[in-house]
Amino acid sequence: MHLDLKDPDQSFTNLGVVSVGQEISKMVPVVNRSLKTIKFHVIPRDIKAFAASAVSMVPEQEIVLKPKESVPVEIRFRPKTRLPPFEHDVMLKIEGIDEPRKLLTIHGVAHGIELKLMDEVAAFGNVVQGSRLTKYIQMSNFGDVKANFSWNKSEFTKNFTISPASGYINPNSNLDLEVTFHPRDLDNDKNQTCETKVTCEVKGGEAMSLKLMGKPVSQDTSSS
Repeated sequence: MHLDLKDPDQSFTNLGVVSVGQEISKMVPVVNRSLKTIKFHVIPRDIKAFAASAVSMVPEQEIVLKPKESVPVEIRFRPKTRLPPFEHDVMLKIEGIDEPRKLLTIHGVAHGIELKLMDEVAAFGNVVQGSRLTKYIQMSNFGDVKANFSWNKSEFTKNFTISPASGYINPNSNLDLEVTFHPRDLDNDKNQTCETKVTCEVKGGEAMSLKLMGKPVSQDTSSS
């Protein structure tokens, strides 16, 4: 039996670098150079590892090839999460032969955005009306590509500011955010704590949120 790749150069098929959420597919023709019809399956050597890498193949069912016929096997790669570089062997399971044999090896990697805040809460305690107190919150990009972010300004109250309100962070980099509490007007209830939850949208990634808390106090209260 002579069943093999139509193009021997595809014995190592590189799926390349794919971003999370995107999809790539490559066609790998298999040809029957034998003198008789062959029935076979194309299967991964390690089915679980293959699936964990978000790789699939079509067709999955048995293939029947007459002499000199060929069939395209489609290899699809659609990562949903970041994946380190991987290699998987694709095997031929031929009817009448017990042991599968290797057809080719595929290689791929999935790049994605992983932006995180090192703190989820910025608590300022008591701050005198008309003054300012700034804390620094670190935002870190653990991903492989530049990450763009934007804080939802409509969720800001008149008492808080986040700077920068939008921008980007390069991969494997950090950014210190200036979070300022600047209470201007006291509510009727002087014991009222200012509290709000602000959302940060991340382009191509998961949104983040930061809880802001602070209590404005009057000049008289602070001096007594």
